[in-house]
Amino acid sequence: METRVKSSLDIYYEKLNEIFNFINNEEYVQETLDSLLEPTNQEFDDLMVKLVELSDEVSEAETKQEFYPHVNTISDLISKVLNICPDFFGNFKHFNSLYFTILRKLLENDEVDLTGINCNSDFRLFEIDIDKKGFFFNSSNIEDSFLIISLSDENDIRGVLDQISLEFLFYILEELDFNRAPSENKFCLINKDNPLNENNTINIKKIYSVINLKNVSLGKTIHKNFGYQLDPSVSQSLNWNFQDEYQQFNDVIYILSEYNEQQNILDKYLKMYQVIENFMYRSTICKLVNGSSPNMFSIRQFQNLFKKIDGKELDALSGFVSTILDKSYDASINFKTFLVGKWDTFFSSTNQAEVETALNEINVSVSPFAINDQNFKKFISQLVYFLRNSVVHNKETEFHLSYGNLETYPGFQLILEDYLLTVLEEIVYHLLIKRNDIIWYNRSSLTLYN
Repeated sequence: METRVKSSLDIYYEKLNEIFNFINNEEYVQETLDSLLEPTNQEFDDLMVKLVELSDEVSEAETKQEFYPHVNTISDLISKVLNICPDFFGNFKHFNSLYFTILRKLLENDEVDLTGINCNSDFRLFEIDIDKKGFFFNSSNIEDSFLIISLSDENDIRGVLDQISLEFLFYILEELDFNRAPSENKFCLINKDNPLNENNTINIKKIYSVINLKNVSLGKTIHKNFGYQLDPSVSQSLNWNFQDEYQQFNDVIYILSEYNEQQNILDKYLKMYQVIENFMYRSTICKLVNGSSPNMFSIRQFQNLFKKIDGKELDALSGFVSTILDKSYDASINFKTFLVGKWDTFFSSTNQAEVETALNEINVSVSPFAINDQNFKKFISQLVYFLRNSVVHNKETEFHLSYGNLETYPGFQLILEDYLLTVLEEIVYHLLIKRNDIIWYNRSSLTLYN
């Protein structure tokens, strides 16, 4: 197969001359001039005179096999022409920002010899409908490299071009087609034999995955942020008792500090679940420790303790919820009444279809339309536990919730933002601030022998 070789100078002047062909077409320039009114026509004529002079300079530099350096002057004059006649240079107007940004990048270092660069790979430029910012996959083998670049976002263009070798810049330049009006605002430059290029069509799913994997390998994030900025919900009716020993909760307090630090909603929920998990096992220990003889804690009691905390996590959570529901929330209602009432208020004013879809995805068996005092314990236990599993687990057989699909299932965000995090905060801070027999130890140590 014949090796394709094109010099950097050939590419440089091929594109530059395409622009000056408009300027050197005297009949076309005169027709345009005749279509303009005073004083715009005089301004246009002055610009043409200056550009014709530059055209002569460009031709002289090409003859000498040198790169013409004054591209900023050309760019400024062309921009002024486009302000008067947006269509004078045809479809070049779509490439103006990208084209001159490439030229400036090529010529910004006077010490680099551009004439020795030859382009012998076959790259193709494709329009691409992709919601990604500019991206350059840099490979030691240039034929494996590819580029996503904007046509008009100059900051995006500069950000990408700063990563690119001079040789690759010439490949971009070569493939710009000023004769066509692009239908998309993004281009992909890729070798014709790259597997991501399937029969001259870019495989969007494949290229998305490559870009995402490359970005996360560089320490970048690819997901949309789903923030939660509200302060913790803590009842104002709670009374602090400074005679109580809050230091027994130091570990939990630091977890709550980490909870406050989290800005994204799923990370925040997992921190809250850590606290709930601590409490559900702690409540079992409290029953045994606080109910044991102060004189001695026996081996049999240790065995009973391990039996109770070694069961299924959902059962442990359900048992913890049972101990909470009948406890007083304030002087007038218990926690069950408070939590069911909050659910009714939330569900009556939210997008019920989205919430139902979310609950079905994680296999909550209680219908959100039928929540009552009798089934609420089962409902809230399943919701808290199954939601945690959907975030933590990534099994093929289970639904996995992540920032990558949270937007697809907005019901989860509604549940977390408008109900679940708030009520879990209320439970946690009630149990921490107001002494109770659920998670508070009566003593700091156990007697194992006399």
